[in-house]
Amino acid sequence: MRLFQDPQNPDYSAKPPWLALSVIMMLGFFIKAAEGYEFNGEHWQSEFSWYFHDSCPRFLKSAIEEALEKYSPAQHRFVSRSYTTPSLDNKSVMYCGEEDIRASQLSAPLNPGLIEVTEYTTAAAARRSFFKDSLKINACDVWFNSDYLDEYTPYVQTLVLHEVVGHCHGLRHSRERNAVMWWQGTHNDLHIDDFAGLTELYQVCRDKPFIDTDGNIYHPRLDIEDLLISLDDPEFDAYLGVELSGLQLANTPWPSGLYDYKASVCTA
Repeated sequence: MRLFQDPQNPDYSAKPPWLALSVIMMLGFFIKAAEGYEFNGEHWQSEFSWYFHDSCPRFLKSAIEEALEKYSPAQHRFVSRSYTTPSLDNKSVMYCGEEDIRASQLSAPLNPGLIEVTEYTTAAAARRSFFKDSLKINACDVWFNSDYLDEYTPYVQTLVLHEVVGHCHGLRHSRERNAVMWWQGTHNDLHIDDFAGLTELYQVCRDKPFIDTDGNIYHPRLDIEDLLISLDDPEFDAYLGVELSGLQLANTPWPSGLYDYKASVCTA
């Protein structure tokens, strides 16, 4: 697939000695070339402005705002509540109900040059449209099945991360079972697989490594060339990569090519 379809971070500015050994081991397993798997797909190239339909409970809006603030790699803004039926109106609307009412509204053709992708689960569906040539996302509507919306269960957070942070930002279903973007995802926090996809798709330079709940680490910059000589020379922070936890290495073969080292967008 074209796109990995699919804790807060400690400060690693002082690089510990074990990093040298771990990266050397990682090189043997993962590095095939300096340029690895490319995350290149549809994404927001301007602000993600979204509306919240009156059919949804208020706690869902709070969950969406919290998730976007924490993880969205794009500029985002809540515009207003919406009281009209979601349709092909170039607006990104979050709406709820026992049935996906927007599906019955799709009789009008898309504007020339636009492509629409729909991702379904039992509990929700996300539809995003984007321009074929530029891969710029134009709009994203998300339907939440009201039968699955319970303020007191963590599954709401899973749905929001999967549909709004994931699909509405251009991610498709992951092949990693522990990822939020697994097609039957149940996790309520981003896996390293999700984080890597968002970071690299939007070419974001992160200040610190990200550690998921399985102990996997996403390094936004690594001293690969200079590692054996010095662990603190910023001139060689030219690569990024994923460091798998021992549990992940032992039990889960990840898709080949996804986590080869590659050039980092971060500068020294």
